[in-house]
Amino acid sequence: MKIINLTPHPISLASLAGEIIQTIEPSGQIARVSTISVDAGYFVCGLPVVRNTIGEVQNLPPSQEGTAYIVSLFVLSAVVSDRLDVVAPDTGPTCVRDSQGRILAVRQFLAA
Repeated sequence: MKIINLTPHPISLASLAGEIIQTIEPSGQIARVSTISVDAGYFVCGLPVVRNTIGEVQNLPPSQEGTAYIVSLFVLSAVVSDRLDVVAPDTGPTCVRDSQGRILAVRQFLAA
């Protein structure tokens, strides 16, 4: 399977034992979600509060047989759920972290 990383970060994959087995470098194309900010009508500490509305997903290629696209969790949340080829790294409790809590690798992906 061809895997295209549409995030700006390398994504390392780990075995169940925690060993890094592969790193998928960024493709150079970044999938993003547009947002529209709407004034919420009040202030906190003198700063205006806004509500963001999720807009369209940008830079996500159409489905191609045998290809999976890695995107951020934010982009994944905006993707139509029938896109089984779009996944995000699962950075929850199953990921591999260093002693300072930084993510080193993921052991699974999340689907839309």
